[in-house]
Amino acid sequence: MLKEIIERYGDFGDAIIEKVECSMGAPNKLVCVTLNCMNSLNNYKYERIVLSFMDVSEVRYVQARNTDSTIVYKALCLEEDGEVTIDFYPDNNGNKWEINETSDCLIRSKKIELKVM
Repeated sequence: MLKEIIERYGDFGDAIIEKVECSMGAPNKLVCVTLNCMNSLNNYKYERIVLSFMDVSEVRYVQARNTDSTIVYKALCLEEDGEVTIDFYPDNNGNKWEINETSDCLIRSKKIELKVM
């Protein structure tokens, strides 16, 4: 599913995070992120989507004072060892994008689903 998401929405450049919902009760930890983002397969028209992360192992969303943690400039989307990671505010170390361990919005989970609104 992550491959399909990346094919449609790339690195979520110029996306807006509209809502983050968390349900962290056992056994199914769930995070849903509503975004307004461009679909590269639809002439870069904006679409409202919901990314649902299931079996979440880590979630971080920080809305600091006097900053905007809702506009995404570039997200880093990875799938390694059966875990999906999306870091909406990654680090750029030279020519390489890396996970930002102090990111304002980072989610790690076992599964991700996409719903177009």
